[in-house]
Amino acid sequence: MGNCFGFKGNQNEQDLSSLRAADADQRQATYDRLWMSYDKEKKGSLDSTQIKPLLIECVGATVLTLMAEKQRAHDEAEKAKQKAKDEAKKAGFGFMGSAIAGAAVSSVVDPSEAYDAEIKGLKESMADMKSTDHAELTKAFMGKHDKNKDGKVERNEFEAALADFLPKLLTKARKGVAEGHTEKVAGNVSTMATMAEMMQ
Repeated sequence: MGNCFGFKGNQNEQDLSSLRAADADQRQATYDRLWMSYDKEKKGSLDSTQIKPLLIECVGATVLTLMAEKQRAHDEAEKAKQKAKDEAKKAGFGFMGSAIAGAAVSSVVDPSEAYDAEIKGLKESMADMKSTDHAELTKAFMGKHDKNKDGKVERNEFEAALADFLPKLLTKARKGVAEGHTEKVAGNVSTMATMAEMMQ
């Protein structure tokens, strides 16, 4: 499988995506690198014009994470599909039976299409975010994470904000994948059952 929609992510998106799996030292080094990237003027704080690209890149980081998860899920599905086909052949169900068994397993365990749909939606959101006014886009984020209400996000607030915001963004995206996959599975299982009945 190729890179979904040709998205590789920039350095910030790659760094943001890596925070989830990083150990304490790696995480701190990544926070340091990210802070320097967003606080280019070295003011020690970020205003809404600097938070806007951060939020967009958080979505990009979520896309990268979903792409990696999709690949792992697809690889596992391919293994399961091949195993089902081999077992069907051993049981004497023939070529058609093994093909149906493999397709049935793939339809249940491979959520690639659901991942693709969610990733497509996230990329569309990124495009919309780029054209949205920075004050409007960052209002909710600033309202929650600008603890001293000075209109800026300080360094300590920055790390706490990312630790809160990124996991929630990923959880929401994973929920979208799960819901899309559940709907797909229901339709495929019905189709497979019909095909199985026709072979009897």
